[in-house]
Amino acid sequence: MIVSRVKRLKEETVSLVELKDLEDAVITTMGEDVWNAIQYFAEEKALELEEEIKYLKEGSKCDDGHLYALRGGIRDEIDVIEKLITKVNEAQRLDRRSLTKELQGIVKRLENNEGYF
Repeated sequence: MIVSRVKRLKEETVSLVELKDLEDAVITTMGEDVWNAIQYFAEEKALELEEEIKYLKEGSKCDDGHLYALRGGIRDEIDVIEKLITKVNEAQRLDRRSLTKELQGIVKRLENNEGYF
């Protein structure tokens, strides 16, 4: 918390391009303490935004890797399912236990990758 002595404001039109343009107006109307507080909060916000940008850049690289791995895993499961379809279509006799075991394997692998969805 910053405590400062503030003078009353007067109305005037000021062109502002950057934070530095406020300096004279703030110091003459509200005092140097207020200007120091504005600078402090602006710097803190800039640091927060820099950290957030850094985190987002690193996170997006990590997410790309997860998506690539997930796509590969999904492609593998599609291949297994297509082989099962071919097996069922070509089979004269079906072994329920074998089919059930393979389908349960697919379900378990998909459940283990649930965190990626």
